[in-house]
Amino acid sequence: MKWSTRDLAQRSGRASTNVNRIEAGQVPRPATEARILAAFAGTGVAILQGPEGVGAILALNL
Repeated sequence: MKWSTRDLAQRSGRASTNVNRIEAGQVPRPATEARILAAFAGTGVAILQGPEGVGAILALNL
């Protein structure tokens, strides 16, 4: 994916300033986080958090 912050904001229904703040390290509100995760999930990408950190996987429908 080659999404800009504007693309992510549009797909998640949030303002691009919110996405920019998150990229700068601000912790998002739960509702904003949920909408961003849903935007990624809509393309088959899952964001995971575990003891070693945060990562992403692409779910393939085989």
